[in-house]
Amino acid sequence: MKAFQPVCIDRPEWAREPDVWLDRIRLRDYQLLQSHRSSILKLVQNEVAQYLNTDDLVFFDPADGFPVLPRMTGEYYISDESYSGNVGPYWFEIRIQTHFLERQWMDGQTDFDYLGLEVCLRYDPEKDELESLGINSSAI
Repeated sequence: MKAFQPVCIDRPEWAREPDVWLDRIRLRDYQLLQSHRSSILKLVQNEVAQYLNTDDLVFFDPADGFPVLPRMTGEYYISDESYSGNVGPYWFEIRIQTHFLERQWMDGQTDFDYLGLEVCLRYDPEKDELESLGINSSAI
């Protein structure tokens, strides 16, 4: 079977404006993290692709579970983001919420959000290292 390759798109017009949450983080630290945005989004892409290509986590028949890959378009957009600082040692937790779109299945459908995957990352400023902590999934 061919690997499922998700594609990140711009936020659709019908989607709500995303929230950005900052907790125990200074503006300069947030700006530091944003200077690594391309690396963050690349890691998010890798993590969601890995998740959607794991047999135990996705299905081809609705009777077997959720999410159902054939129901998805393969496109997602970045929604909410959360950045928090931790001390002792100092590092940052980054949570990026992705919204995967579904194929239109009813007349007049205006919202195509289907699957939410929240990618949790850790950035260590001393080592300049970014790593994945895991993914949370939800039906949206």
